[in-house]
Amino acid sequence: AVEEYNEDADEQLFYDKELDDWKVRQGALDDAKSEGAKEKSIAIAKNLLSMGLNIQDISKATGLTINEDVDEQLFYDKELDDWKVRQGALDDAKSEGYALGTKENSIAIAKNLLSRNFSINEISDITGLSIKELENIKNN
Repeated sequence: AVEEYNEDADEQLFYDKELDDWKVRQGALDDAKSEGAKEKSIAIAKNLLSMGLNIQDISKATGLTINEDVDEQLFYDKELDDWKVRQGALDDAKSEGYALGTKENSIAIAKNLLSRNFSINEISDITGLSIKELENIKNN
């Protein structure tokens, strides 16, 4: 009878653990389904908004609450778009500044090498500046 009790207790523990694991997986699945449905509704709301529908009609059509879901997501999307524009401008400025800095540095080095009587071909190899650019530097 004791062995039977231990087997029953072990089976019950195994069953309880399996049930708990299933509940966790089911909860995660339900959360993901809700999130996916909400994201799809928000995407549809954006399309309806771009078509000129008012927020109240969009809310009725999609089931989204006006203040929480639609406004918050549209605000977030606008902020994200603005950030992307600012980041793109910063990246462009950084690239342009880097290019200008390396070019100016190459010109300064070329002038120094010209004053030390290096040949234009040697300076071109060293700095990466073209022969035409170096002739302009030398003549000015």
